[in-house]
Amino acid sequence: MTPRVDRRGESRSVRRGVDVGRRPHFLAEREVFEGFPGVVMRAVEQIPVDRASDPGEAFRAASAALRSGRVVVIMPEGTITRDPAGMPGPMKTGAARLAKANPGVPVVPTTTSPSER
Repeated sequence: MTPRVDRRGESRSVRRGVDVGRRPHFLAEREVFEGFPGVVMRAVEQIPVDRASDPGEAFRAASAALRSGRVVVIMPEGTITRDPAGMPGPMKTGAARLAKANPGVPVVPTTTSPSER
């Protein structure tokens, strides 16, 4: 899944879109994995992204999750939108690269609509 999430972290489409009986695995910046939130993130098998040292590690973990039939959620901007108007930032290539590396795995683009704000 490739949702676009607004600055408040709002995406009902993600909640609806993963209603397939499988828990989603989100890619999230490594800083989210510090302290108590990190304990929870690791316990529910979320995927840390370390942009500073080896973002390839997250790519490999996401590919492994996809190959094992899991749902992986990646933000196409590489982050949550910070724009006050909710406009998307520049898109990254991670979702496309995961799709190319894992042929046959469906890509489900989603977004939040103004009615969800």
